[in-house]
Amino acid sequence: VRDEILIVRGNLSILKGSPEAESVRRYAELMAKLLREAGLEFGVVEDTDVEDGALRGCRIAIFPYNPDISEREAEEIERFIRDGGKVIIFYSIPPRIARLLGVEITGWMRQEYEGQFASAKLRTTVVEGFPLSIGQGSWNVRLIEPVDPEAEVAGEWIDSKGEETGIPAITVHPNGAVMGHVLTAADPEDKKRMLIALIGKLVPEMRPELLRAYASGAAKLGWFETIEEVAGFIESNLKEIPAERAERARRRLEEARAAFGRLDEIKGFGEAIEAIDEARALLEEAFFLSFPSRKGEFRAVWCHSAFGVPGWSWDEAIKHLAENGFNAIFPNMLWGGLAYYPSEVLPVAEEVGERGDQVKECLEACRRYGVQIHVWKVNWNLGGRAPESFVEKLRSEGRLQRDRFGNEVGWLCPSHPENFKLELESMLEIVRGYPVDGIHFDYIRYPHANACYCEGCRKRFEEETGAKVERWPEDVIEGDLAERFAEWRRERITRLVREVSRRAREIRPGIKISAAVFRNYPTCRERVGQDWKLWIEKGYLDFVCPMDYTNDIRVFEDLVRRQVEIVGGKAPLYVGIGASAPGLRADQVAMQIHLARKLGADGFIIFNYDLHVAEEILPKLRLGLTAEE
Repeated sequence: VRDEILIVRGNLSILKGSPEAESVRRYAELMAKLLREAGLEFGVVEDTDVEDGALRGCRIAIFPYNPDISEREAEEIERFIRDGGKVIIFYSIPPRIARLLGVEITGWMRQEYEGQFASAKLRTTVVEGFPLSIGQGSWNVRLIEPVDPEAEVAGEWIDSKGEETGIPAITVHPNGAVMGHVLTAADPEDKKRMLIALIGKLVPEMRPELLRAYASGAAKLGWFETIEEVAGFIESNLKEIPAERAERARRRLEEARAAFGRLDEIKGFGEAIEAIDEARALLEEAFFLSFPSRKGEFRAVWCHSAFGVPGWSWDEAIKHLAENGFNAIFPNMLWGGLAYYPSEVLPVAEEVGERGDQVKECLEACRRYGVQIHVWKVNWNLGGRAPESFVEKLRSEGRLQRDRFGNEVGWLCPSHPENFKLELESMLEIVRGYPVDGIHFDYIRYPHANACYCEGCRKRFEEETGAKVERWPEDVIEGDLAERFAEWRRERITRLVREVSRRAREIRPGIKISAAVFRNYPTCRERVGQDWKLWIEKGYLDFVCPMDYTNDIRVFEDLVRRQVEIVGGKAPLYVGIGASAPGLRADQVAMQIHLARKLGADGFIIFNYDLHVAEEILPKLRLGLTAEE
């Protein structure tokens, strides 16, 4: 049986080893996730399958991110469209296909200010059943210009303040639709609705099955598959929550059941989509209201941007956290080669001159609203952010890592004494300069198992251990010296944790030392030198945050259960939940927090505090999970 809907994965980028290969995989997986959660059945094919005619017989082909479409593939897409097939293409579109969709790509534009392409405002008059907008957080876009009377602008970019940019985000044409960027992980609920409506617009005869699928998907919450499973979970929680909240949850559940029961009576496509969303909203509210809260719990977010939530001031971002029952933030204020405050140790980001000392601004807001601030440092990793002159200096001094094949890696070599000093002093500079609640290690490891094997590592290993390496690096990877080198390599990481911990506590007694760590101990100890169990046992860390990023609830349960055993009560365990990576809905975030509590975690920390998490997830958690301080 032929699939009516096909996702085309851009494997031509993967096969050529393109730097975009990882993005190609990620956006294809994200598209599959959205369609699956919308209740749709679909197939997945590759660029190379399309070259061989794989689109023939399907009704709609979706290209989530295909930057290397070949001439042969483009010919097949043209044939598919001429035979009546429809396409939805994101971001990367060959000119000849653009013409068939009634548009021209006139350019490419990087955001001129943060939050410029925060959302796409959609036109429900153009596509029946569209949501009003979709959250995006796009950082650059292709400029799409309709050149055919049948091509219509169906959405335009708006910024984080709600201002219209006048730049088309989505166009539709009888042959298909184009969007000027990839579909990001933000705002999955509205994106599912957008895709259902778009497919219904392009292939109207599929509307009845689209509605059946969408209604079935709308009843799924957490990892429950039916409305009755969701209802069973809600009812099992009612005795554990305050009576007034339990009554509200019970009432919403009854209303949701009635709303789902009435769906068959609704005739119009757009009206039916709206009714399904309303039924889901009632079920969602009952679900979120039913979660028990836990008083005095550590509830935190990681914030990857040193400037906070795009488009918000630090005051707005911290106030919002506090209003939603959170009590700590971990803002990423320094990297291996860059600082977002007036550092005397690291190069300072240019934006600090324009936007001020970000540690100071965040700290002042935290004090106003009673939120803890734990400054997050990306250790060793330059992250492509350090000024080129600084990187060149490091390179000339032999301070960058090399992999086992001799290739340069954009990380500081942990065995180089000047790098150790730079890492130590940059973290202590924060502790001395600001009355922060904590300092937080991240990337406190090697990048992978194949680094660092620079000549400096060889020299220092030989000097410090007395070993003589004949064949470098083979002898220390699989030879007689492998065990000894592994221990020495691990100690290059551990000594920084130990020294920062000791000195920071001397400078500011009571400060909390913590780390974001890989979830897979002891594999991370062996492969990347991250021995976080030892750091807890030795008392170097006051608490630990394993990054348990997964959308598989069974995997999550196994991880947390194992971590509770590893920590063994020697330090608090604050479980890291990947709302932004891999990308979780609010109901899935809630289920993971609920389960982590039951398994013995002491608190949680969510990645990443962006617009989507701020607006779509935190307020829903506040209904139940974080209802009590």
